[in-house]
Amino acid sequence: MVDLFKPALADLISLRMPTIAVVTGHAAATGMMLAMSHDYMLTRSDRGVLSKVVLSTTRRDVMLRAKKVTAAKAVVMGIVDSVHDSAEAVVETAVRLEEELVKRKWDGEACEEIRKALYPELCGDLGLADKSI
Repeated sequence: MVDLFKPALADLISLRMPTIAVVTGHAAATGMMLAMSHDYMLTRSDRGVLSKVVLSTTRRDVMLRAKKVTAAKAVVMGIVDSVHDSAEAVVETAVRLEEELVKRKWDGEACEEIRKALYPELCGDLGLADKSI
C-alpha cells in the first residue's frame, strides 16, 4: 500500500461514527479501497465496481484480469448496500440513511473498534491496534 495513502485510510477507519461512501462513478484500486473503508456503500446502477471478493477464483479474476463487477452484481455479492438510477438518487439515499443513523446515540469508541475488528489484517498494516471495549 502506498505510504502516502495509509494515513487517509487509517483516519477513515478510525472515525467514531458510521460513514457512508457515495460512489457515483466507477471505483477501482484506491477508489475502491476508500469506498470499502466506509460502513455503507451506495452506488449508481449504471456504474461498475471492482473489489476483493471472498471466493478465490473470483478474487483471482478481479485482481489479475481486472474483472469489473457491475453494481447490480455487487449488491448480490454484498460489496455495496444499494444501487440507484442516478447520482442524485445515490446522494438522496445517503442523506436519508445518515439522518436515520444520526438519530441513534452512537458510542464513538465502540463504532471505531467494530470497524477495526472487521478488517484486522488491514488495521495491522496501518498500525491501528484494537482495544477491548
